[in-house]
Parts: sequence; structure tokens; C-alpha cells
Amino acid sequence: MSMDSPSGPKNYSVIPPEELRCVWMSAGIVSYQLCDRQFDCDNCPLDAAMRKHCLAPAAAGPIMETAPGSTGPEKLRDNYRYSKNHCWLKAMDSENIRIGIEPRLSAALLVPKAVVLPSVGERLKKDQICLWIVMEDGTFPVRSPIDGDVTAINTISRDQPRELFLHPFDEGWLYEISGENAALDSASLLDTAKAEKVYAGDTLAFRETLLKTLKETSGAAGITLADGGILLHNISDMLGPKKYFAILREVFGR
Repeated sequence: MSMDSPSGPKNYSVIPPEELRCVWMSAGIVSYQLCDRQFDCDNCPLDAAMRKHCLAPAAAGPIMETAPGSTGPEKLRDNYRYSKNHCWLKAMDSENIRIGIEPRLSAALLVPKAVVLPSVGERLKKDQICLWIVMEDGTFPVRSPIDGDVTAINTISRDQPRELFLHPFDEGWLYEISGENAALDSASLLDTAKAEKVYAGDTLAFRETLLKTLKETSGAAGITLADGGILLHNISDMLGPKKYFAILREVFGR
């Protein structure tokens, strides 16, 4: 909304800056909706309705794909930094840091239906929920690993969410944030070796919880997961998307 004054037009936001915007408002699908649930999307009737009716099936793509020649999730890259919540960070220049999802988490997400990215210019604080990955039966929140202002977003991941699985380090990156390279030396971030240990532990916990739940549900697990995390879609189909997503949030969202 704008109003003219003797000194020229002024812009006034109709949305109080301290209010939490609904994920669907951030995505541009809902024009105005403030969140009064502290982003508890799992129990939000609006979120359930939007996922059911507003996400076209074509946006999800096939249930599972593999990159040419791939035998499992890509290994972590050296000279990157990593957060405990499975984000990777790469310095693009002296002022901008690119952020994405590491391959084990991207594989566990299968092929999401949509990715809701932050807005360019938005100021993020460390551990603030900054984007959402929308799956068949839930909305997975991702927290910012560092402070800074969003300087760019990846429209490829927004328009082709499957790139998060196929190319998590390349075409599937998420956004860039302002921050000096010194920010990558934060004690809260991990080098490649430490990240491998943390992520391997989370992946093992995820696999064991999936198999335990499947055995409790059906009495037999069968062939479900390979070392690299392939065939996750099989166990997702067996458990059902709701149970699968609950375990995903329990292990990777903590």
C-alpha cells in the first residue's frame, strides 16, 4: 500500500513486521495469511488442504529417480562447511555464502512436491526457520545455519524440486546469504570429516527407526534400504507417507 505526501510516495506494509507469515503466503499461493501456530504445519488444517488440493501431481515428478551412474547419495565435498541440521555452506566470494541440503537428507526427502524459499533481502537469524520443503504428508522446515541477508534464491529448486535429490550440491542449491567468510569458521559449523560422522549417525538412526516401525507394522521388513540410502521410496510406500514423514521429522528435524 502506498500513500502520497509532499515529499513523494511512501510505502507502508499492511503486515506487522513481527508477525509470522504462513508458508503458503511466503510461497505466493495465498495472498494474506498470518501464522498463529508457530509454524506447526503438521497440525494445521490450511496446510493439509493446500498440500492436498493446490500442489499439482506433476510438480512431484516420479517417486524416485537416480542421477546417471549414481549408486547412492553423493559424498560430502571438501572445502565446504556443514551444519548439524544437514545444510552445506560454500563461500561464493568475499561476501556471499551459498546454502543447500546435504545429500543424505535430500535423498531421505525423496522428491518433494514444492520448495518454499525465503525472499531476497530478507534478514535471517541463525536457527530461524527460513524455508520449507513440502512433501506428500507434511512440511519439513529448514533453519538458517548462520545470520545474514538473503542475496539470491535458486529458482531451479523452486520450479523443479526434484533437483534437491538429483543434484543437491549443484542445480539443487537453495539460497545465498550475505556473510563474511569468517562466518564459516563458526564453532557451530562442521568440517567435512566431522559432518560425515554426524550425518552417518543420523542416517543410521533414521534407517533403524524406519525398519523398527515397519516390523512393528507388518511383522517383516524385507529389502528396503541399501548402504547409500537407495530404495527409500519402497519403505515409504510400505509405511505410508504419514508415518514416513513423522520419522523424517523426528530424526532430521530435531
